[in-house]
Amino acid sequence: MDGSYNGSHGIDFDANLAIHTIDFGTFHLYPFSWSEETPSAMIWGHDWITHHRDSQAKYNKPVLMEEFGVRPEQNQIATYENWYSTVIDSGLTGVLIWQAGSNFTNGPTPDDGDAIYPNTPVYHMEQAYSIQLRARNGTP
Repeated sequence: MDGSYNGSHGIDFDANLAIHTIDFGTFHLYPFSWSEETPSAMIWGHDWITHHRDSQAKYNKPVLMEEFGVRPEQNQIATYENWYSTVIDSGLTGVLIWQAGSNFTNGPTPDDGDAIYPNTPVYHMEQAYSIQLRARNGTP
C-alpha cells in the first residue's frame, strides 16, 4: 500500500467517510502529479476508482470522482475512456471534471493544463460518457 492510501500524504478517506455527519465523499485523481506512473496511470487510476467505489459500498454513501486529469500527451483520451468506463461499470455515483474551458472572442479561458474545451475530441468523449452515466443513474 502506497502513501496515497494510508493517510501519510493527507487524509484517510475511509475514516472521514465513516463520520456519521458526512453525507458523501469526493476524491481527486491526478496520477502524474502524484508520481503514480507505474505500471501505468491508466491502471493506477482504474484501481483508485474501484477502491473508492468499495468505500462507497462499505459506508453506503455516495462518492464522486470530483477532480481528475492527465494531459493530452499522457494518453488523455484513452485514459479518460478507461476511467469513465470504470465509473459506469463499478457503480461509483458520478464524476465532476476539474476545469471546463470556454472559447471567447478574445481567446480561451485560462488553462492549467487540464481544461476541457468545447469541440475537442476529449470534450466529445466526455459528452458521450455523461449520457451513459445519466442513463445508468436513471436521469433523462
